[in-house]
This record gives sequence, structure tokens and C-alpha cells, in this order.
Amino acid sequence: MANDTRTNGSQFFIDLADLNGPLERLYTIFGKVIDGTDVVDTIGKVPTNGPHGVPLDPVIINSIRIEASPAASPSV
Repeated sequence: MANDTRTNGSQFFIDLADLNGPLERLYTIFGKVIDGTDVVDTIGKVPTNGPHGVPLDPVIINSIRIEASPAASPSV
């Protein structure tokens, strides 16, 4: 997630490849796609403007579910 300081909104990124190296401080990793990878692959095929990867036509995610992995949950 990257915070847009001009609007106080947020942007969410789904990386289509393994991350090699550290991310800039402005980014937070929320998790990993474990179901629905076909949707991610479809989004990855959308034509973009090139170097920045901005879709030529907006891609809208109407809903998304983020859950904690049982292995990642703190023990009580």
C-alpha cells in the first residue's frame, strides 16, 4: 500500500512477480494472493502506458477479502 500524500488516499499494488530487494518506506506488504490468481493474471494482461504500468483503461476491484493466515496469527 502506498499513501498518496496529495489526497490522503491510498493505492494498492498487486505485484505479479517475486519482490527482489527492499521496498521503499512508503510501501507496506499486506500478504500474498492464495486464491483467485486467475483474476490477478487477467489484470496483469491489461494494456498499460509502458514504464509505469498504468492501465490504459481503469481496472476496478469491486470487492476484496483480506484474511490472516492461521500460521501468521499471534498465539493467545
